Amino acid sequence: LILENVQNCFIRNLSGFDAMEQLLLLISETNKEILWIASSTRYGWLYLDKVLNVVDYFTHAVETDNLTAQQIEELVLKRHRASGYQLKFLADEAAKNNRSYKKHLDDEEKSQEYLKGRYFEKLAKMSEGNSSVAMIYWIRSIKEHDDTHFYINPFEFGAVNRIQQLDSNELFALAAFILHDTMTADELSMTIHQSKRESMLLASRLS
Repeated sequence: LILENVQNCFIRNLSGFDAMEQLLLLISETNKEILWIASSTRYGWLYLDKVLNVVDYFTHAVETDNLTAQQIEELVLKRHRASGYQLKFLADEAAKNNRSYKKHLDDEEKSQEYLKGRYFEKLAKMSEGNSSVAMIYWIRSIKEHDDTHFYINPFEFGAVNRIQQLDSNELFALAAFILHDTMTADELSMTIHQSKRESMLLASRLS
């Protein structure tokens, strides 16, 4: 029996573990008759193991989210294609001064390939191969869009310094998104102990 995204079976809240505990009880009572396979985000799994020792309920644990730059690129672009928009990667000053970029200035396709490769190499390094973190950075890299294109800012390591400027509620919310991968406004409200309206506003500030 395969269960995907078990990090969605709990909310980081004092009363948010009932479903997960019931699931673990079911697994422990039926593991001789049923082969259980569960998937989770990396940080969701680490948190569950710290709180509920979830690894003790399975015979094997395999890490699959240590993705390469190419795998991160394939994942992001696969999700993006559903939007129907094309992408245009923007060059920073370092790229503009790079010989490899300069020699492709007369070839839009090759210059875009160069900028795309440069972007995803940095993205994979900063996200440590974690797909959820990579998607958050990707969304924040979108500068603007028109009728046909999304314009992608170059990935700057210095941009993550903004995290140091976040207040405690914003940091808790960001941690919750990384932990759970996706959350509704109600779930975020339960996690950070704020009203639904305040949670929606907070999520908007982080987007």
